[in-house]
Amino acid sequence: MEQIVQSILHSNHKRLDLMAKIDKSQYTKEQWQVIKAQRKADKELNRLRKNHNIDDSNTDQKYILCLKHGQKYSSDYVNKLYNMCKRNCTNFKFACLTDDPTGIDPDVIILDLPKNLAGWWCKPYIYSRDLPIKGVILYMDLDVVIASNIDHLFEYFPDDWCVIRDFTRVMRPKWEKYNSSVVRFKTGQLHFVWERFARQQQVIQKRHFGDQDWLWEAARGTAKLFPDNWIKSWKWEIRRSKEWAPGGTKGTRKFKYVENIQEAVRKADIITTLTPSTEGYLDILHVANNCHINAVGADAIGKRELMTNVIDGAANIICDDPVQAFHSGELQYNQWPYLDVASLRDVIKNHKTMQLDKGVSVFDSTGVAIEDIAVARLVYSLNYQYQLLDD
Repeated sequence: MEQIVQSILHSNHKRLDLMAKIDKSQYTKEQWQVIKAQRKADKELNRLRKNHNIDDSNTDQKYILCLKHGQKYSSDYVNKLYNMCKRNCTNFKFACLTDDPTGIDPDVIILDLPKNLAGWWCKPYIYSRDLPIKGVILYMDLDVVIASNIDHLFEYFPDDWCVIRDFTRVMRPKWEKYNSSVVRFKTGQLHFVWERFARQQQVIQKRHFGDQDWLWEAARGTAKLFPDNWIKSWKWEIRRSKEWAPGGTKGTRKFKYVENIQEAVRKADIITTLTPSTEGYLDILHVANNCHINAVGADAIGKRELMTNVIDGAANIICDDPVQAFHSGELQYNQWPYLDVASLRDVIKNHKTMQLDKGVSVFDSTGVAIEDIAVARLVYSLNYQYQLLDD
């Protein structure tokens, strides 16, 4: 079938004109369907060339490709990934394979997603030689976060296709299977993966849990693996705790602990607490000398975030409202009778400064909002102008 199509459709970008001269009566129905599909692909490629200045003769062109299908991810995810790439990669074009381009940045190349695919089983299509973008493609899932330059992902073993090792590696160090959230390949380099999938789609989907399982079966042992420390899983490698909270079910499970607080704060210059905790969890022994703490979350009787030694051992304490702080803020747990507390009013009116080189400093915020401060400033200004009040 491929030989028939190639004998009719030349590679000089004039295929659409030639199609009009074809006598389709000499082909079977199946053969003609293949020709029509190729014609449609050529039409889409011509549209992309016109709108995005694509030169498919440049096989060295770098593309970053993502996939958006259904309602799980909005266009905002596409745009954020595009912006991260612009900050952390050079000389590339960005494309999105999607069934709904609404809201996507106009600078993103839109590729039409085949209609007979769904879920993560859309992904094998990216390996097709008929994909309209021609060059070196770095595919990334939409939930990827880019923290630094990624040019090296294009430079690593440039003649091979590359993929990351699945994160089961955390539990099984010798694990070799692939994870398809980040894959680099040349257009058509893995066409056999798509071709076999398209021919046996239902059988393959029943046999495998997801697309990366099929990628492993079809292309096992042919990829170069990106170094593990280049691309890590937040869930399994970056966060420390792997313990599940009880009572969850598949798809709704949550981790019991988010982070080791002591490790998280020990080198911090500024710490801001924003939790509804009822137990003190921040210990002065775990924070750096001269660090500053903004205690924001404890704003009611019974709530607390700071252990008593933080308040008692702080060199400077400032509150937006000391009376309220002693009633329902962190200061309700104070055990030091000679605590020196300054208010924001003192700081502003008397031009007081915090001596940050004298030890830990704390700002206990009990809920005076920016709107309150704006109103107070207005009242102060009016009083200054019209002398409405004595003080």
